[in-house]
Formats: sequence, C-alpha cells, structure tokens
Amino acid sequence: MADSFMLQDSEGNRYKAVGVPGRHIDTTPLQSPREESEEGLPRYRLADGRALNVNDDGEVATFTIVETGVVLTRAD
Repeated sequence: MADSFMLQDSEGNRYKAVGVPGRHIDTTPLQSPREESEEGLPRYRLADGRALNVNDDGEVATFTIVETGVVLTRAD
C-alpha cells in the first residue's frame, strides 16, 4: 500500500510524494525446503511520476528530485 505525504522546496512550492513499499528480496538458503524473503527498501516518487532519492541528513530526511536536483523537505 502506498504512503503519501507533502514535500516542499526552498521557495515554498509544495509537492505530493508517494512512498511505495519495497519488493520482496529472495533470501532462501540454497538447501532450504521453504522459501524465505525480506522486504526491500521503499521507493519514492512525486505524484506526477518523477523519481525521488532519499538523502540521509541525520535527523531530518530530505528528498531530491532526480530529474532536476531540487532538494525537498517534509511539509507535514
């Protein structure tokens, strides 16, 4: 299920972002009779489809629009 939230740039322009849960990654050992997997990292996009990268800024998570390099912060 997608999680949506608002972001804003340094000029105050607001953007709707959507977080999509990560796909499951197969972690089944070679000799195992049952399949095992773990959830991968979520992906983020703007509502218009442009991809976002997550920046690890310590306490405050920021996002960068891949196409333009504009840095966004949460505007909750």
